[in-house]
Amino acid sequence: MIDHLDKQTTSLPLEIKRGRGRPKSGNALTPAQKQKAYRERKRGNVTANTVANLDENIELRARLLEAMEEIESLKSKLRAEYKLGEKARKKLGELEEKLKSNVTENQITGAWVIQKRGKNSKKWTTIGDPIETLDGAKAAIDYMQNKSISGEEWTWRAMQESGLTYTTKASR
Repeated sequence: MIDHLDKQTTSLPLEIKRGRGRPKSGNALTPAQKQKAYRERKRGNVTANTVANLDENIELRARLLEAMEEIESLKSKLRAEYKLGEKARKKLGELEEKLKSNVTENQITGAWVIQKRGKNSKKWTTIGDPIETLDGAKAAIDYMQNKSISGEEWTWRAMQESGLTYTTKASR
């Protein structure tokens, strides 16, 4: 007990130590209340989240359908182009075979005539005697191009009676 008449004695500082752990708030919920609050939160979020997700899913599916339709359209166009290309490749092969057989026949049976034309001239002039093969005509043209010393530019060609022509660039 403290004597209220005693002025010399001082009171001891008494501090109350706080206990360990989190202090109590006085508003603690029971486990049942916590579970109820959890269920309400989940229920509220489901509706908002579901509607937002459904809207986004619908938009994405619409874009996906548009992209798939465009892909199908492009596939059909590609198929049509491929068919046309196949026809063109087949026709090209036939024409190449026909040309090969014609060139081979012409090389064997027809004679090639060497002709030259000046840079400003429109008239072709035949040079020398006919040559039996295209390879021989090419060799003759190469020889003529290298021997041309007149300073005038010439265009050389080898021509067959059938109209088949082999032409070179202008040379000096």
